[in-house]
Amino acid sequence: MDLPDDIESEIASYLARELGEHGPGRIRAADLRALGERIVDGVPMQVWAFPSVDGEGWATVEPMGDSYCIGLTRPPRGAPAGGYRLRVETEGGKPPLTLSLDPLDPGLYGTSSDVRFTTAGGQVLMLGAEVALVDGSEELSLSILAEDEVVLAVRACLPCVVMWAGCLIRVSRDDAGPA
Repeated sequence: MDLPDDIESEIASYLARELGEHGPGRIRAADLRALGERIVDGVPMQVWAFPSVDGEGWATVEPMGDSYCIGLTRPPRGAPAGGYRLRVETEGGKPPLTLSLDPLDPGLYGTSSDVRFTTAGGQVLMLGAEVALVDGSEELSLSILAEDEVVLAVRACLPCVVMWAGCLIRVSRDDAGPA
């Protein structure tokens, strides 16, 4: 997308109008930090970060035919520094299974392969989990297989607790404290 050389000045003027920031606290073109192209709500657009009372805001420039549209959005919530943790507790006092979900792709964490665990009743199961960062939320996809058949499939937002067949499964941000 071709943008004018003074696009940062246009963005700063737009932010002043939209946010009502006039005078010494006004965001200037020099305060903007170009982040490049991002997909925001499924649309590719150019993004600039700017300081705000909430930490950081994003100004977006979306292509519109031969023109463009300047807008505002919030940056998506990032992954915690420690990633994500999955914990499976079974009845019968067995030690819990605790896993860190590995980074698989940008914005995607999970088990790189299905993880084997045994219930208190002796049933051998395979567990797979992924957490995707989608539009600022953390979406969990969890599946449990028994003999290559899906016996449980869950989609939920984090933090998540699932009680199933005598198993307590918790998935949380690793910086959220004990799972």
